[in-house]
Amino acid sequence: MNRRNIVFIIIPAVSILLILILWFSLGTVFRQGTVERPKIVAILKTTERVVDFWKVLEQGIFQAAEDFEVDIEMTGPSKEGNIDEQIEIINRAIDSKPDVIILAAADYNKLVSPVERAVSLGIPVLTVDSFVNSDAPLSQIGTANFEAGGKLAVYLKEKLPEKSKLGILSYVRESSTAIEREQGLRAGVSGYFEVMPTLYNNDNIETAAQHLIGLQQLDSPPEAIVALNEVTARGILSGLSAINKPATSIFLTFDSNINIIESIENGQIDGTIVQKPYNMGYQAVKTAVNLLNGETPSKKIDTGSELVTSENLFSPVIQKLIFPTGSSNE
Repeated sequence: MNRRNIVFIIIPAVSILLILILWFSLGTVFRQGTVERPKIVAILKTTERVVDFWKVLEQGIFQAAEDFEVDIEMTGPSKEGNIDEQIEIINRAIDSKPDVIILAAADYNKLVSPVERAVSLGIPVLTVDSFVNSDAPLSQIGTANFEAGGKLAVYLKEKLPEKSKLGILSYVRESSTAIEREQGLRAGVSGYFEVMPTLYNNDNIETAAQHLIGLQQLDSPPEAIVALNEVTARGILSGLSAINKPATSIFLTFDSNINIIESIENGQIDGTIVQKPYNMGYQAVKTAVNLLNGETPSKKIDTGSELVTSENLFSPVIQKLIFPTGSSNE
């Protein structure tokens, strides 16, 4: 083979090699420029946003997703009491293989199996607001509900004599938040008050209103009634508006919306435990991002709560808490 033929062979070969090198180099640059953002699936108790708590918590999640540049898929059952629907949603989320699942569990025990399945398949789970009866989740992010219930007990003992009757209106029987709030309240008044059997409304305003009316129509109504979440508090207000005689009980609730705050102002409700749902949602995403960056999260992250009464309602700290302006700070 003469020199001329060799040159004709080498030049095309080198050209092809250079093209391949350039193609792989450009491909690497392109891939580096389009690195996929972490995907987090947030499964809340419900997609309904009639309760202010979930609206604000969702705002915290989306703000953190923007700040930390992650993709969020927000989902949940149509109603808060639809536990089986939430289980199905978790299983679908597992199949989509997200980087992290953030879960507000609708049931303390029934959600254990799908949560443990997710973790066994290498998908970290963080619980927010409501937890499960398992050590599988890497962190519990939310209100210290036992302590919050205890705050109500302290207030009631300051206002009422021993042997007073206490009625408790709760929502979903197996929700961890309902369980812990009631436990904290009962522990705080143990041996001091006569505590009536707890009434559950399955997160239904009308049922909660009927429970309130029934208690108020007793020959000897309880001197205090505690509603353990916002829906139940709304039921109390609805029930009070239907009663023709003035109520004489002390009414305490959990959570806040404009009607609850106005009712504290006008004396219908004596106080409410206000949580920090914006901080809750923000911290959940922040914790997920830190986890993906190799940090080990705290097993429990208390996002805080305050007892709001007419005495502190207009303080700057409480005003900022009940009318959050988009800050994740405590």
